[in-house]
Amino acid sequence: MNLFLQLAVNGIYAGSIFALFGLSFALIFATTKVWHFAQGAVYSGSALIVVALATTIGLLPAILAGVVFATLGGLGCQAGIYGPLRRRGASMLVIVMASLGVTIVGENLLSILFGPSQKTLLVDVGGPIIAGGIVISRAQLLAPIIAVAVVGLALFVLYRTDFGRKVQALIGDEELMQLQGIATGPIRMACVAFGSAILPIAAVMLLLSGTGVSPYIGLPVVLIGAMSLFLGGINSMLGAAIGGFLIGFVENVALYFIPSSWQAAFTYSLFLAIILVRPTGLLGRRLIQSSM
Repeated sequence: MNLFLQLAVNGIYAGSIFALFGLSFALIFATTKVWHFAQGAVYSGSALIVVALATTIGLLPAILAGVVFATLGGLGCQAGIYGPLRRRGASMLVIVMASLGVTIVGENLLSILFGPSQKTLLVDVGGPIIAGGIVISRAQLLAPIIAVAVVGLALFVLYRTDFGRKVQALIGDEELMQLQGIATGPIRMACVAFGSAILPIAAVMLLLSGTGVSPYIGLPVVLIGAMSLFLGGINSMLGAAIGGFLIGFVENVALYFIPSSWQAAFTYSLFLAIILVRPTGLLGRRLIQSSM
């Protein structure tokens, strides 16, 4: 029983981080309709900046620097690449390939600046808490609280403010908003900024557990974000967060029943099974399809 509880604690921790990955990906995808591969390089870069600065200027200023980098990185992709390509009539496939190109270039630049090897966060956050044979690290205590706070803030803005209603309208029908004379560009950029700023927060929660970061760890983050989005439901911020949490939780608790070598296969199989039964995701709405 202790093993199962320990795996559940680990699952809550991983799920909390994955929930932020899902929310970040959903905010950007829903408002830009771009498969933002470059999000991986933004994540890696912000995490490496936190690691590099934490021992010199302190953890909180380093996190702020990581948030600034991630925000500028996301906005730079939107303003400097996706937006111009969209205005020139580029297809979505072209934009996606451009995003993938940014990822490759970004990873190599990060490798030149920080080196290709993994870096760890050298900050003492205190020892773990042991209760009933269950080991709970400080990072595992903080992660669910921070995840709930960030997701709660996003949902409050989305459903309780005028700006949030504009975001929902943008997601639903951008062309109609433009016909009404509402500028959609600033709304989109704000969502990209917030979605990007979430990444270093998730990175820090991983780093506090002793997990290393390298320039090449971004692609798994993008895949987790995408899986969370489809599992929770396209255009559903809450669904993406719940989807991410479920992926992280199930992936860890499954180790109680299956060997670790089957962990990834089990998670992807369960994801596929859910999508086959409910293609719109857990909280997604059925999309109207045109007849061929």
